[in-house]
Amino acid sequence: MNPSTASTQPLIQKSPFGGPKVFLIGPQGTGKTTSLRTLLKVPGIKHIRALFTEPRYDVLGKDVLDKIDWAYIGTVPKKMVGKNHWQVLESVAKSINVMGNDKLQGMNKMEAPSYTQWMEVIAMMNDFRDSKGRSHGDVSKWGTDTVLWLDSWSGLTEMATTLQSGAKPLLTQPDYGVIMRHLKHFLDVLITTTTCSVIITGHIEMEPTPEGGMKYMISTIGKKLAPTLGINFSDVIRTKRVGTQFLWDTADTNSDLKHSNLPLSSTIEPDFTRLFDTWQQKGGIFTPAWEIGG
Repeated sequence: MNPSTASTQPLIQKSPFGGPKVFLIGPQGTGKTTSLRTLLKVPGIKHIRALFTEPRYDVLGKDVLDKIDWAYIGTVPKKMVGKNHWQVLESVAKSINVMGNDKLQGMNKMEAPSYTQWMEVIAMMNDFRDSKGRSHGDVSKWGTDTVLWLDSWSGLTEMATTLQSGAKPLLTQPDYGVIMRHLKHFLDVLITTTTCSVIITGHIEMEPTPEGGMKYMISTIGKKLAPTLGINFSDVIRTKRVGTQFLWDTADTNSDLKHSNLPLSSTIEPDFTRLFDTWQQKGGIFTPAWEIGG
């Protein structure tokens, strides 16, 4: 490098910490997916890369989809090995009709070679390829100017379940243990190795708390997994609809929530701009470099 020009080149300031890690949870129809649109208004965000597991990503509209890098992996395999989907369902229905629960639980994995979507998801984290076939590399190497959007945890749970069981209609206790452990490991790796912001949408259901009560938590498999999912997240936000108004809630005492970058309130406008403003006020910096710290 020419010494005379080296001093004039701008230095990229590194962020002292990674981007926000957010769980956006709520019932269907409360604006979880559509809130992605507000990320386009955040000046420092240069890349939004979304993986959809549910087919209604069309709710965003072509104008939004054209501005982000996105891909879709559905919970139903594109093709079945040796059979079509209806033949598999017919085979499962016949088994349910003639077998008791003990025999159903004792069945081997059904059509397991067809259920590879979960492996596709993991491969996407290693090299995110969008709907146009463009490679964006390992998600753990993205900077704080990038958001990874996973929509939704319900779809990811279903894929991890069928990886273990295939089309088998009744799971065993060991099946539950394997699936829960693998999902938790996936989430721990994702959240602790990434510098980019990560936003995951999820549905909710009432689950027991460790203290013996009941709260709305992220819908997932088993009873012991849900209370642990938000541990490494900066924010767990409840989405809701009151009449025609869509809101975010961090104050609902009946839900298992966190708020590091939003106020404690039940009437927050569903807009990521405020969340990222707070993150910047704490010292967060948008940068393309994957390293954090000085």
